[in-house]
Amino acid sequence: METIARVSARVFVGLSLCFAIACEDDALADDIRRVFATLAAAGDDERAGGPSVRYRVDVDPAGRCTLGRDGETLLSGATRAELVDLLTWDVNQRVADTSAAHILFHAGAVELGGRGVLIPGVSGSGKSTLTAALVRRGSSYLTDELVAMTADGGRLLPFPKALALDERSLGVLGMEPGAGCRGAGSVHVVIDALRPGATGTACTPGALVFPRYRPGVSGAPVPMTRADALLELLTNTVNLGDHGGGGLRVLADLVERCPAYALDVADLDLACDAVRAAVGEAG
Repeated sequence: METIARVSARVFVGLSLCFAIACEDDALADDIRRVFATLAAAGDDERAGGPSVRYRVDVDPAGRCTLGRDGETLLSGATRAELVDLLTWDVNQRVADTSAAHILFHAGAVELGGRGVLIPGVSGSGKSTLTAALVRRGSSYLTDELVAMTADGGRLLPFPKALALDERSLGVLGMEPGAGCRGAGSVHVVIDALRPGATGTACTPGALVFPRYRPGVSGAPVPMTRADALLELLTNTVNLGDHGGGGLRVLADLVERCPAYALDVADLDLACDAVRAAVGEAG
């Protein structure tokens, strides 16, 4: 691959990672810019001596794409959709690797009434769809898939990456695939397509909501015991090993301070109303 210096790169910041992406294909570069727009470094302000990770995207005359990171080829002969999927996945991994000072969760998160709502869950639980629905109904977006909390448990931090939603989720949200950049298996939905100006700021955790998607099943949020909430939270903690016993105490304190609920999310209107009511009651 050619050296990255020959193509102008855009600079982005996600949590502790500063990274650059260079792409010489105008149409694909525009798709990439849209996907990462909310992570764009202000004025391309390269922190701490510049990007620590540099990506390079090339497209050959036949339209086949190659993705490289720091001189290493990650993918070649790919479609544009496959490249976008791998690029967003790899950025997420590098963000996690460089942000180990925070406690990281496999979760979504929104800001509601000045407090953070943490929405942990495995793939298929409905957490991304619920996160998107809450944002469309007025909550501020913190992040999806990878949530960072300060090591003392005091703040949830914004990492406003695009949400990866499948077409079924887009349908129930009343959105078209054009709301984002199409990947091979999902659509990377830009935040302004959910609601303009919806990006949130760092906030104090206020509630934990553990969604579960069961077709045709919706209901009121079910309060969880502290023990059950801690077990579920541990299941969705990415890097507890980096924080040891101190991290476990922080999580135990989190479930002590914040009410936790299990919630069926088949009906998004009911689910969003239930979250808002639960957070209001917690306040």
